[in-house]
Amino acid sequence: MKRPPAAPVEAVAQDHRCWLGGHVDDITILGCEFTSAAQAPIAEFAPGARIQLHLLDVDRQLGECAWARVGSVRLHGGTCTYRLEWDDVPRLLLPFQRSVEESIQARRASQARGA
Repeated sequence: MKRPPAAPVEAVAQDHRCWLGGHVDDITILGCEFTSAAQAPIAEFAPGARIQLHLLDVDRQLGECAWARVGSVRLHGGTCTYRLEWDDVPRLLLPFQRSVEESIQARRASQARGA
């Protein structure tokens, strides 16, 4: 099993018109979830949008940039979570990735709890 991060992997997501700070989790070989830190009534990135992620592992003091496509968007409690699909898995995130099966099970459990 991969080690979970002691602190979240911080990230800044950007496209040609805006930047959003937040963090990534639910990391798999296929993609991740990016949750914005900003309170916003609307999503800044639409499904299908191509964005760049600037990643920072606070514990290891490492950074990396990666390209991804927005797969889906979920607004909840004033924050926005984007399901992202990688062009290539960022090397920085390899120690944190779950198997795709673990990720699907975790999402189903979260949906069943109503989160």
